Amino acid sequence: MRPGRASNEKLFTAANEPYFFVRLWTEIVKPLSMWLLFLRGLSSCQLEVDRIDGMTQMQVKDNVFTIPNVLSVSRLVILLPLSLYLLATHRYAWTLVALFFLGATDWLDGYLARALNQQSELGKYMDVVADRISVVFIALGLVFAGLVPWWVVCVIAGVDAIVAATTWFLFHGPPNIAVSFVGKVRTALLLFALPGMILAAALDSPSVREASYVVLAIGLVFHIVAAVGYIRAMVRNRPGKNVRQD
Repeated sequence: MRPGRASNEKLFTAANEPYFFVRLWTEIVKPLSMWLLFLRGLSSCQLEVDRIDGMTQMQVKDNVFTIPNVLSVSRLVILLPLSLYLLATHRYAWTLVALFFLGATDWLDGYLARALNQQSELGKYMDVVADRISVVFIALGLVFAGLVPWWVVCVIAGVDAIVAATTWFLFHGPPNIAVSFVGKVRTALLLFALPGMILAAALDSPSVREASYVVLAIGLVFHIVAAVGYIRAMVRNRPGKNVRQD
């Protein structure tokens, strides 16, 4: 047994095994995330007023109830809790299946948004929120299952918290900052490494575990670099920076 695994398993037992994740999700994370998305939806559905030949026309700027948005929500309320439950009950093969569908919806919502012309500011925000919540909670589930050490979650969640705090301080909401190439590589590496840990446990393969640790370490480095890049971009594009003082 690897160092630290026994202590993690004790924590896992103390947390009422799989039901800890169910209670944590249903009582705290799910209501909070849904409330934030609801408020973001209200703020994104602003009325656009045009005057044409003396007539006032009003249009809704953003669509909320679209197929891509429903897929993004399904990741948070269905697939992520299911993945955590399967992981907590040590059903590693089924956990990988659930994570596959979780990743598939991540790709599918973006594809459908472009194919059906249903792109929206709310959809972009929900996609990022679903991605970050999924990565953090999958890593947390791996910690309680004794598959990764605590510092992995601390790095992921800590960096995300710093970016979120900077975003709120500078913009008081989601900034109009495009996802960087480094950020995309970071997400791909983490979404490859974390399921790799589960696959290593399912196969009881030290070589797969070691390879997953290498990919995870690289992904964490990219995570930090991407965060620095986003913070620099937000500082450059913060509101009022280019306003000339008279």
